[in-house]
Amino acid sequence: MIPFIEKTIRKELGGKYDFRDTKLCFLKFSTPSSGAGLNDKVLFFVFKDDEEEPFLVIKTVRNYEAKFVIEQGFSRLKQLNDLIQNIPYGKMFPHAVYLYDDGKEFIFSVETTCHGKRVGRSEGDLRKILEKYNDWQKDTFSGGKNFTYDINNYYLDVIKTLDLKEKDHKEITDYFLKLISGKEIKVSRIPQHGDLTTDNILIGRDGLSIVDCERFGLVTLPGFDIFYILSRFYGRKIDSRYSQALDKYFQMLGIGLKPEPYLYFIYYLYDLSFKKEYALKNKKAKDIISDFETSLN
Repeated sequence: MIPFIEKTIRKELGGKYDFRDTKLCFLKFSTPSSGAGLNDKVLFFVFKDDEEEPFLVIKTVRNYEAKFVIEQGFSRLKQLNDLIQNIPYGKMFPHAVYLYDDGKEFIFSVETTCHGKRVGRSEGDLRKILEKYNDWQKDTFSGGKNFTYDINNYYLDVIKTLDLKEKDHKEITDYFLKLISGKEIKVSRIPQHGDLTTDNILIGRDGLSIVDCERFGLVTLPGFDIFYILSRFYGRKIDSRYSQALDKYFQMLGIGLKPEPYLYFIYYLYDLSFKKEYALKNKKAKDIISDFETSLN
């Protein structure tokens, strides 16, 4: 497949990126689960022969029937690129460059790369990440670029994504309604990165960069990214560090939200919705509720 990819990108992108007469090297990259299933992505980093850092990344899938993985990821990255084109965050994210689909056998997308080293796991590193992330969110989504959505609808959106039996669905819904206590809350819809972890953040000569944007916009409940990175950084014990970071984020955006249990519960359900199918197999309402309540205590 690599010779075909190289021939295609030389033809379509060689002039734009000045590599028509340059030897290209391809490095296959896999995470522990990458490529294990037919729907998993396979990545190839593209280097010019005389350079140490890649300038493009190719994303494809092992099975053409899983083409939606590439199509959706490319589309979401383009949405993000469109949002930041008039503000100074061009180097903070990769850019969607090209999508190839022959309609029967091959599909792959091409993105630019972001350079740098993975951030560390110190409190100082986390503060830098949150400060830069907050700046991006404020500059991108302030000034009427979003609209309000009832908090109950966020719950309905995420519960639909969980493959639960009717009994479990009802039990979780009753639990959420108890948490919400009949409150009517309108919230601004603000697209989240969706996979904000230290593994997807680089610090280099261009500052902080955030990669792996395939989930961008899947969650529009503000604060989810903050919850997500804190849960990976500190563990799932929700404490004052969560509320402080979220309060700062909400105040910065002028959002009338408070980090209360009903909000954490929706974040928790969104987090569940991104897990692999095997992690959710036979998951019952009592397990979900118990796990969540354990994180609060």
